[in-house]
Amino acid sequence: MGGPDVGLTYLYNWCSRTIWSASPTPQDIANLTKEEIQEMITKAMRTGYFFVRIAGLSGAVAIIMGAYGSHKIATSEIPEKQKRSFESASRYHLINSLALLGVPLTRRPALVGSLLMSGMILFCGTCYFNGITGNNSFNRAAPIGGSLLILGWLAMAL
Repeated sequence: MGGPDVGLTYLYNWCSRTIWSASPTPQDIANLTKEEIQEMITKAMRTGYFFVRIAGLSGAVAIIMGAYGSHKIATSEIPEKQKRSFESASRYHLINSLALLGVPLTRRPALVGSLLMSGMILFCGTCYFNGITGNNSFNRAAPIGGSLLILGWLAMAL
């Protein structure tokens, strides 16, 4: 699969294409300051393509959780309310993971992507937790997450 040099090579190639007009050496990248790294991350988020990678990871997790729900949660003897909570989390997680793919096409990709990601974490995470454990202690975060998801979708229209 490759060692640490693969990651350094990727970072070098990415920086060459997106940040610097003259190609730096790998040593230049190793000597980046904290501020330069933050600027690099900020530029990546502003273009929105960062969120496409997040969408891929989030979609994979959504599929894994959906499979877990189909094979473990659906066939277990837990209350129906917990099963519905888990199913809702799985459905919204996958739908909003797909929405992240459209983030680079928006006017404000950092805003839209951040709202959708935060909303998924709070809403879906709360529902997953409740569906698996039956613990309601984090349920107050679900409406906040749902509101963030709505704002993320509305921000796509701006």
